[in-house]
Amino acid sequence: MWIKPLVAVILFYFSAILQNSFFAHFIFLGASLNLIFIFFFLFVFFEKQGAYFLPLFYAIIAGFFSDVFSPVSLGISIVLFIIIAFSVKKIQSLLKEEKDSHPLIYFLPLFSLSFALYSLLFHAFLPSFAFLNIAQKFSSGFIIEIIYNLFFAVLFFYIYKRYIKAGDNNRQTHLFLNEKL
Repeated sequence: MWIKPLVAVILFYFSAILQNSFFAHFIFLGASLNLIFIFFFLFVFFEKQGAYFLPLFYAIIAGFFSDVFSPVSLGISIVLFIIIAFSVKKIQSLLKEEKDSHPLIYFLPLFSLSFALYSLLFHAFLPSFAFLNIAQKFSSGFIIEIIYNLFFAVLFFYIYKRYIKAGDNNRQTHLFLNEKL
């Protein structure tokens, strides 16, 4: 049980290092990759239903590493990640029914909305905050940033699902389809 949090801490640490050193040079049309958020969201998304301690732990650790390498005050990302973690788990509890063969259907909009919310609120706490910054975030650059991060999130989603969570996918509702078709 203690191995999973330890792996998460190590992964968040190396994600922060890679994000701020190596991937800082791979800016695509003004959009940068947020590996910390991607791995945080994956851990929370695939966590068992009703488990709130580990998502809280992931939020604190990911938020800490995100805050350490950002110009905002320490604690802003932690609070935002905690809000996102509990929101995602609550939404999943409403969507979960039985078996799940395509959780990507829920992953895509949940990730997109969570990333947009995190990005907008994070930029609101930047020292150079102005309402003009929020208006600029709704430009095409904001959409490109979401798509850029969503591409890598889907890539890591399939890697995570294939190698780490094989067989434990039960996050999709049944839409009254006859299974004997």
